[in-house]
Amino acid sequence: MKFSSESTHTNRVVTLTDWSGFLGTRHLGARIREKAESILSAREATLVLDWSGVNVVTQSFADELVGKLASHLGREAFLSRVCFLNLDPSVRSVVRYVAASRLDEDETTH
Repeated sequence: MKFSSESTHTNRVVTLTDWSGFLGTRHLGARIREKAESILSAREATLVLDWSGVNVVTQSFADELVGKLASHLGREAFLSRVCFLNLDPSVRSVVRYVAASRLDEDETTH
């Protein structure tokens, strides 16, 4: 996973705290993922998820946003087109876990 916005693609930033002060529900994760997928539908777009101000995230939210996005895109596209900024260490561990779990799951089922 990239934790910066270095890319030759057009960067589109989604600031998660613009959506809510509490990033804890699958419903909210799905809404943000839909926005992310819309951004990524442009071939040259890179999605930058800005986690500024987020100190806690539920695994359900992270799986709905990051895990399903990783699964949908596949390992190569996810790693090259999705960047993460300003992750608190505890949030980073949850995000890494759900992304790795989904990508590993996809590789073992295909």
